[in-house]
Amino acid sequence: TEAKLAFLAIQCLESALPFGGRIRVGADGALWQIGAEAPKLKIDPALWAPLGDGKGAGEAGGIAAAEVQFALLPAELARQGRRLTLRLGPQEIALRY
Repeated sequence: TEAKLAFLAIQCLESALPFGGRIRVGADGALWQIGAEAPKLKIDPALWAPLGDGKGAGEAGGIAAAEVQFALLPAELARQGRRLTLRLGPQEIALRY
């Protein structure tokens, strides 16, 4: 179940890295920290903002099949009783749960 969350988070991060970048994954006990860095990120606010408020993109409106990870991640976090913290920057995205 923890790997499922990690891979969903990685898929979300990959969508923001169309020009390449670096994804890092770490865990300290039960706390996971997954992030991405790149000189240029492509962040779609319609997908990322709902993750930060705990709703998920699926609740905020329709999403494309290629973006389903943005609906699955918050649903799986809720199922596991975890809460996501999101930080978006111009060259970095950080997820903690």
